[in-house]
Amino acid sequence: MSQKPTQRNNKRSVAHKQPHLTQNNHSVTHYQGPIPPPEVIQELDALVPGTAAQLIKLIVDESEHRRTLESKAIDANIVSQQQHTNLI
Repeated sequence: MSQKPTQRNNKRSVAHKQPHLTQNNHSVTHYQGPIPPPEVIQELDALVPGTAAQLIKLIVDESEHRRTLESKAIDANIVSQQQHTNLI
């Protein structure tokens, strides 16, 4: 079962499940993307109540942290370019 790719920041982020059977007929599921598929989150939350909320908060916090670092890098690049321009 797979979900349609979503467009985000001109990059494709895909969340999909690929069930595989191992030699012992155990099922292994793989997903790719920023968050697990909803059914995985529901299963985790059923095992440990509150896990879904914690997982989503972790993802939001990490996104904010990444954007802060990217903003600092851009600002530092601008300052560096301005300093270089002033030297010429």
